[in-house]
Amino acid sequence: MQRRYLVVLLLLAGCSGGATVSVPPTELSQARAVWTAKGLRSYRFTVQKMAFTAPEFNQPVTITVRDGVAVDSPNHLKPYDTVEKLFSTIQQAYDAKAANLTTEFNLDGSPRSIVVDPVAILADDEYSLTITNLAPL
Repeated sequence: MQRRYLVVLLLLAGCSGGATVSVPPTELSQARAVWTAKGLRSYRFTVQKMAFTAPEFNQPVTITVRDGVAVDSPNHLKPYDTVEKLFSTIQQAYDAKAANLTTEFNLDGSPRSIVVDPVAILADDEYSLTITNLAPL
């Protein structure tokens, strides 16, 4: 089984367009460290999970996190309702040797997108998470 990992860290280098830099999967810890150093424990973000499921479960949802705990997430998004849980999702996919794992990070270290195909030969097990509108409370 071939594994392919791409971790991209979005860097805004003084220009309006920014730049992207590819880093190996071991750099997940670096993105997590950047996020942790920021010290943001109360924030709001929108997450959209796309998967082969009922359409209502593929809609974007805004989640509020207070002192590191999600206060209003629907059950189907509980595994992804904080930035720390998003980091854990990435680590779990890596540890499970997912057939494909593609991740993008924002400048603040937070995940911007996560695409996982756990098993290459299985159909319809792929999913993606898009994280937008992250803002402090």
